[in-house]
Amino acid sequence: MNVTVDGMMIRFGGCSHHTYRMPSKPITEGYKVFALCDIGYTYSWVFASRSDSFAGLELQKHLTPTGSTVFQLASSLPYTSGFHFNIYMDNYFASQQLMIMLRDLGIGACGTAQVNGSAFPPDLEDKRKNIPWNEVCGGSADPGRKVLGLQWEDNRSVHFLSTIHKLEERVVSERK
Repeated sequence: MNVTVDGMMIRFGGCSHHTYRMPSKPITEGYKVFALCDIGYTYSWVFASRSDSFAGLELQKHLTPTGSTVFQLASSLPYTSGFHFNIYMDNYFASQQLMIMLRDLGIGACGTAQVNGSAFPPDLEDKRKNIPWNEVCGGSADPGRKVLGLQWEDNRSVHFLSTIHKLEERVVSERK
């Protein structure tokens, strides 16, 4: 089953020290929550406050507060023998350490990654070069070969981290 983690705004225009103001977003002012969702349903969520950070968050040793939020949301998924979960996220959440911890929990993870931070593996630095349009390059992002780091050249370079892969797989697709 595929789920996603993302931030959501709940519109609120009153006076509160917990609200965020983001002029570039569709909802410019309100409460911010990080939610675990699938096809319009919200499984779980964590409230974020501008003054008090994250409410009820258990910080993980090797993760940022944002990464700890994703880990806590993933830990709330209903584990049964019939369900296997894959979590998709954007570069605001994705990091190599988070991907490893989710995989150790038995949850697949995939998401875009920032190359200027610690999210994208530094040992793939030599592979991050200009590659031809619509080509993919990458390799194992950690010694245990649990995380795959990829670069895809579109109108600009797009970087991914994934634990949902087999290292010998190659997907070829044509773009119109």
